[in-house]
Amino acid sequence: MVLLALSFLGLAPDAAAQTLPELSISVTPTSAAEGDSSETAYTVTVTASQAPASGTAFSFNISLSGTATLSVTAANRDYYARRTVGGGSTADSSLALQIPAGSTSYQAQIVVRGDTTAEPDETIILTLSKGNFVGVAQQLPDYTITTASTTFTILDDDTARVRLSKSSLALTEGGSSDTYTARLNTDPGDGVSVTVTPTPSDTGAATVSPTTLTFTGGSSGTWA
Repeated sequence: MVLLALSFLGLAPDAAAQTLPELSISVTPTSAAEGDSSETAYTVTVTASQAPASGTAFSFNISLSGTATLSVTAANRDYYARRTVGGGSTADSSLALQIPAGSTSYQAQIVVRGDTTAEPDETIILTLSKGNFVGVAQQLPDYTITTASTTFTILDDDTARVRLSKSSLALTEGGSSDTYTARLNTDPGDGVSVTVTPTPSDTGAATVSPTTLTFTGGSSGTWA
């Protein structure tokens, strides 16, 4: 009888078959009304399925895009970002960040600025991608991304209401006329048109001209 001894020494598990940590991105909440003038911060969280080992870190980038205007100083800005909760403001459209050893999440912020401009709802798209800090001491282990993007919607809560200088006009028969001034109580942004319809007690007894009022927005617009 011949006995065969089989040794599996040196047959290491295939590294590709090992389960990699998973990262995902989220924002809470996913939408909110913009408000009129104050600034409101919302939390962006990158979560890892397991913490990096000692001496390592998960390096990643968050890219900011969408229809909302990213700026710290521009008059028409909609929002800016913070690399940390309560940290300094930035208008960088790509944030290079890390989940440190022993932690399973990282939190940043987007800060929405309220205004009184009637405009469409606007979006902030946050996209997660793998990063690489140049010159850092930590090792940067590999991982997979399970949720690569999330969207925050700024809900416009402004209505371009019309204000009239007179609530009514009293005219005598025989061709008399009178005038009034129309303004908007909020900036209409790209502009808005309003149709004017007279409501006399005697239908057809009065006409109005022009029948359409067009307001332009901005600091030099005709809305105010």
